[in-house]
Amino acid sequence: MLLLNSPEELYEPESEAAAQKAATGLNISAGDVDFLPFPYPAIVALAFVPFTLLKFKTAYMLMMAINLALLGMSIWLLSARLNLDDDANQVLVLCATASLAVYSALIQGQVSMISLLITVLAITNARLEKDRAGIWVGLLAFKPTVLPIWLFWFAIRRRWRALAYAVAVSGTIALVSFLITGFDGTAGFLRMSQRMAAGNFLTAVRTDMPTLRALVDFLGLGTAVWLGGLAAIIFTVWWTQSATVWGYCNLIIATILVAPHIQPQELVLVLIIVALLLAEPGISVSRSRVWLIFGFILWQSLARAVFAGAQGNHWPVMPLTFLGVFAYFAYKSTKASRTEWRHHPRTASSTDWNSGQTQSP
Repeated sequence: MLLLNSPEELYEPESEAAAQKAATGLNISAGDVDFLPFPYPAIVALAFVPFTLLKFKTAYMLMMAINLALLGMSIWLLSARLNLDDDANQVLVLCATASLAVYSALIQGQVSMISLLITVLAITNARLEKDRAGIWVGLLAFKPTVLPIWLFWFAIRRRWRALAYAVAVSGTIALVSFLITGFDGTAGFLRMSQRMAAGNFLTAVRTDMPTLRALVDFLGLGTAVWLGGLAAIIFTVWWTQSATVWGYCNLIIATILVAPHIQPQELVLVLIIVALLLAEPGISVSRSRVWLIFGFILWQSLARAVFAGAQGNHWPVMPLTFLGVFAYFAYKSTKASRTEWRHHPRTASSTDWNSGQTQSP
């Protein structure tokens, strides 16, 4: 409604709170725990304009139905494109039904399921070396905090056409958003992004986020340390790069860790990691492995309930968990990249360094 009536105020917290109060009938203010700031490009607001034709509760239920459909589509695509068997499909569905991020997205009517579906399409196309993966990645510009690591990934993998597609699509989203709100709205978007990154809203407490920034803040370290940590993670992604299950799992973990701010519902992306691990050749869906994967999903809910929120102690257990998982995936990705190099056509027809003999083409 703000976009229709006063687009220049789309990113003003007071205006957003007034609009939410008018729509819901709740006494919402910018400093209230129920206030939901809008940190997305204006083109996202444009997509939701048709919802203003409905009553709030009707629009809310419609959004929940859309999110359920998007979740189902994402799981179906993961199953079909990764060739998961029945046992693996059951584990994937079980993890989806146990994920706090899924329920958070559904209850709050968030757009996290859209980013889940887009990321599924991006990864499944990238695994097949299809350049149209860049088109899907470009669409992630609607949630700018998850875009940069993908652009870096295309660059280090020398997927130049996919990178060009991603830049073109994301640039179009940025241009359309600018045309919608103008200079004032664009400046408001930048201010809102800064406030979200600073954790100025009760619904976006930075120390409760699963990011590297949350760990740095908890330890009382400065921005320089955070930037150094980001550089270390990005360097690790480059050093351990491989177009394997482990490489893509690490890409998703890195996306979460390096984001300046990311909400709990964005952890729906972890479902892609679950599917990739279940699709890895040679990995059997044993009982112990199922409990390990399922326990990781449940741990996210437990950590959120015990350590986060207004009454929590804000211990950075999730950033530490993701850093540990990142290190493990980096190790596995390194081993996979060495195997990938040994079996590359160029190295297969050259000297065998173990025997000193030349291999046949």
